[in-house]
Order: sequence, then structure tokens, then C-alpha cells
Amino acid sequence: MLTLAVIGWLIAVVEWVFLKYPTKLPPLFEKGHRGYEVPDQDSRKALLEVLALGGLKPVMRFKIGPTDQTLMNDGYTVVNLHDHTHLDSTAKFSGTFISLVTDNPEYAGQEAARIMGEIDKTTKLACLPMLEPRRSLIPVYSHRLGLTVTFRQHAMKLGKPPGQIPI
Repeated sequence: MLTLAVIGWLIAVVEWVFLKYPTKLPPLFEKGHRGYEVPDQDSRKALLEVLALGGLKPVMRFKIGPTDQTLMNDGYTVVNLHDHTHLDSTAKFSGTFISLVTDNPEYAGQEAARIMGEIDKTTKLACLPMLEPRRSLIPVYSHRLGLTVTFRQHAMKLGKPPGQIPI
């Protein structure tokens, strides 16, 4: 009898995790994301259709500040549409990014800016006013590398993204 209760409890937990996080990997095992920037809505729609040919489907879309992000069902791929008109010239960064999970995003961002700054003096540690004062997501942009490396807390610590948009 106890075995059936434990099995029932495990099934309920697994169902809850996969319903709450409809990706192939629940966020418990999350390692970060890889994002690709598109220039406009038509390009975003076309890229989503191309990704669908390979089995990737959008599971969540949200807008944070100037960024419209679509998370795909592999749990790693993100399609980014940036509205660069809302960013001042010192805050511009690439929508092509690597997002890495760390316990201390601020420290990792400062170290990355120092390391990347040795080969690229234009490296910028970006401040995202919409996320202050939490400092839970720290982007570092290198013009030479042509990408942004973003350090952030685990998805379960960050919580549900604000500004969700129906897919």
C-alpha cells in the first residue's frame, strides 16, 4: 500500500514539473540557453517555421524591456528580437548570446568583462534597469566576439518571466 502511495506521489510530481515547464528538460537540470537574434517580426516567424522542421517548437514567449524572447521546446534555444531604439548607445548588446547559470551572476559578469576586455577594449558590462536591484541577470557584450555572454541565476530562482506573450 505504501509503495502505491509513493508511486502515485512521484507521478504527480513529475506531471506537475512537466506541465509547469513544458520543455524536454525541466529547469532542475538547466544549464543555460543559446540565443539567436533576428532583425524583425517576419524574420522571427520564418526562423520559427524553419526550427519547427527540425522538431523545435515554441513553448514560451515573453518580453523583458526591449527584448522579445521565444523559448523553444529543447529548453536551450531562444529566438531574440531586440528593439534597439529603446537602448542608449552605451547599452547596446547583441541578441546572439550564451546564457550561463551561476550562483553569483554579478561576480561572473565582472570577471568575464575583465577577461574579454583583455582582447577587446570595447567590452561592456551592461546594466539592465528593468532588473535592478536584483542583479540576477548580467550581460557582458564583446564587439570583437559579436555576442553577449549573460550570467544569471537558475530559472527556479528567477521565477516566471514577466511580460509573457501568447505564442
